[in-house]
Amino acid sequence: MSDWTDFFKRFLPQPDVPNVVMVRFVNRYIQPMDDIKYKIVFEGQELQGTTTVENHSVEVHVKTTQPIKVYAWSRLQKNFKLIDTITPKIGEPLMVYEHMKTVKHKGKTERHPQNSPAKPPTPPKKPLPKKPAPGPSPTTDQGAKPNAKKNADAEPIHEPERPVSDKITELQLKAIFPVATKEHLQEVADELNTDLKKYKLDTVLRRAHFFAQVHQEASATLAAKEENLNYKPDVLISKFGYYGKNPKEAKEDGRIDNPKSPKKPLQLAKPEVIANKAYGNRGKNGNIESGDGWRYRGRGIFQLTLKENYEAFENEYKTYWGDSSPNFLKNPEKVKEFPYYIRSAVWYWLHNKIYEKADEGATDKAVNAVTRVVNGAHMDAAKERRDAFNNLSYGAFK
Repeated sequence: MSDWTDFFKRFLPQPDVPNVVMVRFVNRYIQPMDDIKYKIVFEGQELQGTTTVENHSVEVHVKTTQPIKVYAWSRLQKNFKLIDTITPKIGEPLMVYEHMKTVKHKGKTERHPQNSPAKPPTPPKKPLPKKPAPGPSPTTDQGAKPNAKKNADAEPIHEPERPVSDKITELQLKAIFPVATKEHLQEVADELNTDLKKYKLDTVLRRAHFFAQVHQEASATLAAKEENLNYKPDVLISKFGYYGKNPKEAKEDGRIDNPKSPKKPLQLAKPEVIANKAYGNRGKNGNIESGDGWRYRGRGIFQLTLKENYEAFENEYKTYWGDSSPNFLKNPEKVKEFPYYIRSAVWYWLHNKIYEKADEGATDKAVNAVTRVVNGAHMDAAKERRDAFNNLSYGAFK
């Protein structure tokens, strides 16, 4: 057993080698589970134990990407039951939440024959009088107005009946971003709580979908980032249309790794050159020589990219926040600073009406629909985004 709170600080990314996997046994609310008897099988080894509230996380140190099998003891079957198969990540540490279900069986107290007198037999009940035949069914809607909104499959979209908290809390965010500091999570919550209804973060589904995407983009630290464009040639060719048409330039501009020494590449990537070629003549950007590709590269939580998006964010900023902006066209680097990196994500969520996709439900299909708007047709890390929704954000807000 080990402490999960500093897991991502203790195990940093290691290029091109499998990293550590942490398995956490929790309930549907991401709370530690007690008295779970587990068995973890990997690379011919086996770990067994029983969880407590204080010790519910297990570190698995692997050398290959062979699947890790996680078992939990079934009291009904009186044997270990396979509950998950995990594939370690290359380079990054991986934290996996195993959501355990608990079932309560109703007990039955039997009368002791020597100490309790037997109850007299229950007299038979008198038959109830027959009810009159029901009247005809109503032919009007009796004032009830059904919800006419439907999703892509023509299924009705039901409004949530459960009241939703009017505040996002630091504890809810901590369940999704365990490495972020308490102070940072609180300032993010305070920023969003100014007007959750205006930001379309006013239902469980909307909050869960929004933060599942944020988790994938900002990781467990909830840190803003700037696109570094440290891509290999094959990634450049598959990701950007310019390099798909000019594969020779991809080899000239991309990173080429050294198989004998992963930390010392044979050729470093040229990020500024890549940005100008990949984003030149797109979305109101000028040509390659203009430098707009590098100037308006991805920044903020949802990686705001291209001049047209910086311009739209600038033009609509006052509509949502009232105060004057720092002029994102002249100062695009401001987007990676707080609170603008959070506000840029909220703006993108509103501008593209992503909340409508979130309203479609808590299914993998709905998560994919949200991902397609946030990340585009490439659908990068689609599985990781589904996992973040199912294992982290939905449970945090339910």
